[in-house]
Amino acid sequence: MRNIPQGCALGCHGAAPLGLNAETHLLALRAGIRRKRLFNVRSDATDRRIDALVYQLYGLSDEEIRIVEEATAK
Repeated sequence: MRNIPQGCALGCHGAAPLGLNAETHLLALRAGIRRKRLFNVRSDATDRRIDALVYQLYGLSDEEIRIVEEATAK
């Protein structure tokens, strides 16, 4: 196995950390990407729950919720 060269094409800055070979480095990057995706899914679900609670707290109608969500769409 060869080491990752300086300026890794996968967006790394420098060589593979701690002298990891290319395959191990790629596996570590994939694991990191999976963790980030899982965090984003959980974060999005939490955001939706918070939104629903706020809408309920303010007693918004379905139409008012639609207006708010359209105005704050990403």
